[in-house]
Amino acid sequence: MAALVSFAIGSLALAGVAFARGNLSSTMGSLLAQPSWRLSGGVLGAVAICGSLLASPRLGSVNTVSLFIFGQFLAAMLIDQHGLAAAVPRPMTVMRTAGVLVIFSGVVLVLFGDKIAAALGRSP
Repeated sequence: MAALVSFAIGSLALAGVAFARGNLSSTMGSLLAQPSWRLSGGVLGAVAICGSLLASPRLGSVNTVSLFIFGQFLAAMLIDQHGLAAAVPRPMTVMRTAGVLVIFSGVVLVLFGDKIAAALGRSP
């Protein structure tokens, strides 16, 4: 229900912006001409928000957000690498990969830092 309310309020706000900008008839015409995969973003966004709302009480907020952000970085790297969704292809360089690995290391510390510290004989 929280996601529904959030998306409804966001939709109303975006509708206000769209009406204020005008030119809705040409925009709606181009919307209907889009390939169906481009319209899947709304469904995927709703799934992501609902998933995070369901995961957060079980995993904790920091764990959920860190996993979510890492997933976004990983997906963005793959989208850039292959030029998906009309993106300009950008190769997965050593430095970009190292940056994502640093983010992954942060996720590991967020998720398992206390256990790692305990295994090393240190207090968390």
